Amino acid sequence: MNASDPQWRDEWTLGDSFIPAARYTSAAFFALEMERFWPRVWQIAGRQDELREAGDFLEYRIGAQSILVVRTTGGALKAFHNVCRHRGRRLASGCGHFEGRSIRCPYHGWSWNLEGENVHVFHADEFDAKSLHPDQLHLVECQVDTWGGFVWINLDPQAPPLHETIGPATRHLDPAALDRMSVLWHKQVRLPVNWKAALDAFVESYHVPAVHPEYPELGTDITQFVYHDDGGGHSHYGIPLSAGKDAPENPDVDPRELFHRYVSYTIDEIGAMYTEKDRRLTERLRTLPLPEGSNIGAEYTKALYAYAEQAGIDLPAPTPEDFEHLGGNFVFPHFFTLPTLGNALAYRARPIDSKLTLWDVWSLTILPKGEADRPPAPQAVDWRNASEVGHVLHQDFANLAEVGSGMQSQGFEGLRINRRQEIGILAIHREIDRYLGAPRD
Repeated sequence: MNASDPQWRDEWTLGDSFIPAARYTSAAFFALEMERFWPRVWQIAGRQDELREAGDFLEYRIGAQSILVVRTTGGALKAFHNVCRHRGRRLASGCGHFEGRSIRCPYHGWSWNLEGENVHVFHADEFDAKSLHPDQLHLVECQVDTWGGFVWINLDPQAPPLHETIGPATRHLDPAALDRMSVLWHKQVRLPVNWKAALDAFVESYHVPAVHPEYPELGTDITQFVYHDDGGGHSHYGIPLSAGKDAPENPDVDPRELFHRYVSYTIDEIGAMYTEKDRRLTERLRTLPLPEGSNIGAEYTKALYAYAEQAGIDLPAPTPEDFEHLGGNFVFPHFFTLPTLGNALAYRARPIDSKLTLWDVWSLTILPKGEADRPPAPQAVDWRNASEVGHVLHQDFANLAEVGSGMQSQGFEGLRINRRQEIGILAIHREIDRYLGAPRD
């Protein structure tokens, strides 16, 4: 224990390139996260398009806390602790619509309007008037804001604003226009691993050759990625403008064919980042000669914009400099996305307990104007079944299950960090320590 903080244990202290295993396996460390960390950070509660009409609501759970996000009569968003001020019953669950624009407790019929004001107490005349003061009955609010098509909440009323907090990451992601995207599908899995270990597997591409050997065969070269610590726990990696100029080319491989195979494999084995329109475009490009001085990426981009204009798809227009920062983008504390032109694969991690993580996966795309609709409900799937999660994610999830088990071993002391490709992992822990009040040298 540390004298300045009796809850802090020296065995949790970070090294310059070492992360102790106890930060993943200790029940006491997890309890400290639930006490000091999760109640103070901005986190994704759901999608904006789940809350289109006044009275629409969604529930977000983190640990023992349940939060209701509601579209109000005036069209704003409000977030409330999901509990009746009378006897502590949860007011609603899941995702739905409050009929009559009234939030009604099923226990005794107390009711609130969509702004959180109490409007009805059953047999109010039988209560002490002091216990029914309006200030005491108003639903307790949380901070709420939006970015990237997602609704974010923060349980801490004193927390800095969302855009100030996530700005170091979103300035690189804004050119991808996630806010224009709709949900193709949304899946949830329960992974037998600590939530941080689950995220570790995605904030780096160092694992790709071993876990996903098909991708190097399809042209993914992890040596070309450049990694960035954006501060505040945020990080990203992408390919710089000069990438590929010095890379050896294989004269026996047709880049048009390779790119088509890459796009098709990603569609078939993930179901995100590309859609069938991209497969059709790359199929057509296979038979067309590459203009002198051009490459398959440039020709695909031209073909995609031409298609989008005809189809009424409002694609973003990132600059070349923007593109080098759109690769693997992590927004602290629990959101990671892999955007492409008009599409994205996105993840959210939430702890269930110290050894179990609720993992959300979204396939996002920009639809033609007028086609956007309410997103499909999340589908609970089994990570062990490749037919339900896709071959690529099954590779990741099977690997993480072994990590969750292996971290419990007495022979594992902690993570030894690659100081180039795994800097995002260390950045997450350093920011967590700031919330936990970890002692500093």
